Amino acid sequence: MNKYLYSLLLLFFAIGSIACSDDEKVNFNPVTDTISPISRLQANATDKLNEIQLSWINPSSETLCKVEIAYEMENYTSRYSPNPIIIDTKPGQLESYLLSVPRYGKYKISVVAISRFGKRSAAVKTEGTPLQKDEGENNEGNQTDIESIFIGKADTLFNAMNKLFWVTPWGWAGSYPRGDGYWEGTALIWGYGAAFSGYTALREATQASVDYKNKLLVYDNLYFNKIEKFINSPDGKAKAYAVWPGSGDQRLYDDNAWVGLDMIDLYKQTNIRGYLDRAILVWDYLQVGTDDYTGGGIYWDERHDAKHTCSTAPGAVLSAKIYLATQEQKYLDQCIAYYNWLLKRLQDPLDYLFWDNCKEDEKGNIVVSKPKYAYNSGQPLQVAVLLYKITNEEKYLVDARRIAEAIYNKWSYRMFSQVLGEEIQILENGHVWFYNIAFRGFVELYSVDKSAKKYIELYANTLRHVWLIGKDKETNLLSTDIREGKSEKSYDILHQGAYVEMLSRLSLIDIQEK
Repeated sequence: MNKYLYSLLLLFFAIGSIACSDDEKVNFNPVTDTISPISRLQANATDKLNEIQLSWINPSSETLCKVEIAYEMENYTSRYSPNPIIIDTKPGQLESYLLSVPRYGKYKISVVAISRFGKRSAAVKTEGTPLQKDEGENNEGNQTDIESIFIGKADTLFNAMNKLFWVTPWGWAGSYPRGDGYWEGTALIWGYGAAFSGYTALREATQASVDYKNKLLVYDNLYFNKIEKFINSPDGKAKAYAVWPGSGDQRLYDDNAWVGLDMIDLYKQTNIRGYLDRAILVWDYLQVGTDDYTGGGIYWDERHDAKHTCSTAPGAVLSAKIYLATQEQKYLDQCIAYYNWLLKRLQDPLDYLFWDNCKEDEKGNIVVSKPKYAYNSGQPLQVAVLLYKITNEEKYLVDARRIAEAIYNKWSYRMFSQVLGEEIQILENGHVWFYNIAFRGFVELYSVDKSAKKYIELYANTLRHVWLIGKDKETNLLSTDIREGKSEKSYDILHQGAYVEMLSRLSLIDIQEK
């Protein structure tokens, strides 16, 4: 009997070796050894009917040879062909598979890793639902198609960001693959803050979902505690977030404003005082960079050389949001002062867009640096809407509408999207994070003026297009080439965080409109 068993094992070994050839010899006992299951299985709808995008991470076992995918629709007993699906694969890699299903419904999906010796892992299971046929009708759980699509995309990218960028002792890396540099490739506070912003927006968008809410809660303390490492106070100066997590590292006023905005938004979501305290810490620091030079505004850095839109405008937004949270008049007064200074010094009266910065020459004349960037107009747009909400003064709404239309005309155009099969208004190729900050202004305007729907549709169309043409199949990261989706050798955390935020805000709009 033992002789027969031994012969069978040798035959099994030979068949397995032929089925999955490999140049390297593997130390493996086909009788006693096992294979670990896959991990991080995700199933998300695509923009096409009857498709579910699967992704997972293979086990690191060197004997891994194939993966088996099985699926069935809930409450439907028939089998589908081909089912199960067997695909070749390699150990340790991020894997993906586009699953075509016969009809709309909730599918139970299981994935099993298989070794070259026929050993099968435990099945890892999940559920997935493709796009519903008629857009605008409710899916299960009272979710519309656009909600499920954008939430799924935001979650997929957020998971990829955590896996690929959260790799340094201080948290986020600045790029993927991680490069050399200060602090072992840790992201600058600008990029770190962008990822933090993406998380903050996703957290808000998923509050109505118990599953998502519980999933994201585990990140609250993790992210907050890591970003705390960036706070310093060199030579007894006011505390602020530094460029890197060092006691003597440089601090920038605009970097701090962006982090402060996340903190006040998290306070609004949670009512946790610690978030408000950090928002106020940032606001106090911004006052150090505020004086009468050029008549007001906030400097960009501690050299106190020029006053910038990119520091003053988010400083105004932060002031308005802290006012709404505390009702303390000083915050509203400062918001109005910042906004009026922006209009006077840095708004182009011809097209209502905003220039970059200004300073005084030797004779005291104001000299303006006139490049225009989308975010530098998006933040004044948001300030105008917030002031309209607070004061109910129509002039602020008039300002907001003018700025919004100017941004739309400057940075978008009509294009036929081959991947969507339709003509759309789409953002120009440009700085993704800048566009994200501009989107905050559009979202704020849309909350009080539903005629601003075209601005939201601009971003929805752009993100749908980019997702289909620019998503890397191996990493799920998005290209910054909006038009053509060209692959990138290096992905920046700044832009991936921006994409997560935009996808999350699009979903939240849909939720709020039910």
